[in-house]
This record gives sequence, structure tokens and C-alpha cells, in this order.
Amino acid sequence: MFVRPHAPAILPFTRGPDRLLIRIHCNSKPALSINNSSEELLDRFWQARGVVDAGQRQRLIDVALLETAKEELAYPGRALQGDLPGAGTAWLLESADVTAQVKVVSAKLLKLQSLFGEDAELDVAAMLIKEPRLAATDIRVIARRLLEMRLASGVQRDMLQLIQAQPSLLLQESAGGDDQQADTDEERRRAWEFGLSSDGQQEWSRRVEELRAYRQQYGDAHVGFRDNDAPELTRWAAKQRSDWRAGDLREDRANALEGLGFEFNEAKAEWMRWYAELAASTDDTMLGSGLSRDFYLYNWCSVQRIAKRSGALAPDRIALLNDIAFDWTGADALS
Repeated sequence: MFVRPHAPAILPFTRGPDRLLIRIHCNSKPALSINNSSEELLDRFWQARGVVDAGQRQRLIDVALLETAKEELAYPGRALQGDLPGAGTAWLLESADVTAQVKVVSAKLLKLQSLFGEDAELDVAAMLIKEPRLAATDIRVIARRLLEMRLASGVQRDMLQLIQAQPSLLLQESAGGDDQQADTDEERRRAWEFGLSSDGQQEWSRRVEELRAYRQQYGDAHVGFRDNDAPELTRWAAKQRSDWRAGDLREDRANALEGLGFEFNEAKAEWMRWYAELAASTDDTMLGSGLSRDFYLYNWCSVQRIAKRSGALAPDRIALLNDIAFDWTGADALS
């Protein structure tokens, strides 16, 4: 009689002198190890999320390690809905929804620890806080991405450090066929430093189209300085600026970006982002009377007035503000 095996259980990395492998095998019940290091991991996570009271942190840890929670930890099929739980979570444990959130987040943390191995020198709590989408991603998807990264190149020695710095790498699709074959190990490593699966021509062309759509939406290409800018496009823009400063940006790419109005200097790009918003404003921000509907834009205007009075505002910026009839005499909260 044929017996269907259980789904593969993912075991920790094993490391040799020059290699990093993922071991996957089938067993009858993928039990999750719960030990002192597990409690320490959960304690670090809740402390980083603002739960400063040790007693409250212990309550949250106990919820994860109760007998009723172990099945959820062993088979974390649920995904986190909404934001990561934080400082007030321990006060809301009477709510079934909040308790479920705590179990799901705890399960993902312990599964990540199990996946990497306790000796991998990775702070998975910090990774989850930096990239909350990991809590909503199936652990098998994360493991598959790790294996793809391992097979993609010879970048081995510092791969875990790159993942620690850019945990979003665990959520991205691998580079397309042409890019994967064309990228050198150094080019791939350089892309990974910015949380990009690749910066090969196929991927680069796709990002340029996203930048074009961004410009159509906002009227400028100063990506990376608005709160709702897409994280992937922001990281890609940061890499282009870094390559440009280092003299490593290809001339054809630089010309294409300049044609879209992309600003390579970060400080100027951020200033121009606010300037563009001010130029399009229809309230009384430029007149300096009353409060703007946008508190941050109003404060930015205050900073420009103060900078000009102190002689710290560059002449080209003064000229740009004069072009839109900026009122330098207006009273403001920061004067």
C-alpha cells in the first residue's frame, strides 16, 4: 500500500569551509524545536517592538509556547494579517484575533530560526521587523528563494550578511534567464547589496518603465523621497545613484535616466521633490499665512526661509523659489 509522505520539512543550513547548503528531507512530523534560544529570540523580538516590561514579554512568549499553540508553530499555515503586533499587544491578549497574531508571528520567527540554524549569526527578529512581509510569506517560498540564491552564483562567504542587511531579497523572484546568465558574481553581489535580485539589462529596463510611470504620476522622477514610494523602485534608484557616484554607471543608462529627469544627487533630489510639491500646491503655503494642509510641506517652507536669512540657501535654490513667487517674508512656526 502506498503511503503519501508529508510535505518536505526544511532543516537548517549546514556550512562547510566554502559552501552553504539547504538540507530538505521528508519526515513524518515536522516538529519545531522549542528551547531556551527560542525564548531568547521571542524576547528580543518583543523588546524591539516596544514591549519594555519583562513580565508582559513573558506573557507573549507563553502564548506562543503553550500546548495549544504548538500545532500552529509546527504547521504555520496562517499568514499575518495587517501590521506586526507591537507595544500594546500584551494588554490585548483577551482578543482571539490578537492571540492569533502573536502565534503566527512567533511561528514565523521560530521557523526562520530553524531554517537558518541557530549558529548562522543572523538576527531573524531584526530581519522580520525590517521586512514585515516575511510574516505573511510561506516558509517554503523563503526556503526556495534561499536555494535559488545559493545556486545562482558563487557569492557564498557573505551571503548571510547580505540577507541580514536586505531581508527583502527573500521575497523577490529570481532574476530572469538572460540576466541570470549575464550577471557576473560581482554584479550580482552588488545588486544584492541594494536588495535587488539583479540589475541586469532585463531587470533594468523593467525598472526604467516603472520610473516612467512614477514620473507620469508625480510629475517628476525624484523617487525615494516620498513616503509611499515602492521599496523595490527606491532601492533600485539608490543603486543607480551609487553607481553614478562611483563612476560605474554605464553611459547609455545614465543618458536614459537623465532623459527622464532623474536626479543623481540625493540631497538635490530630495529638495526638488519638495519643491515640485510646493509648485503644485494650491493652498497658502507659499504666502506664509496660516497653516498648510500639509504640515511637512509647511515646515519645509519654514526651513527655506530660515536658510536664506542665515545665508545657507544656495543661489540656484533661491532662484527656483523666486520663480514660483515664494514669499520670503511670511511668518512661520520655525522663525
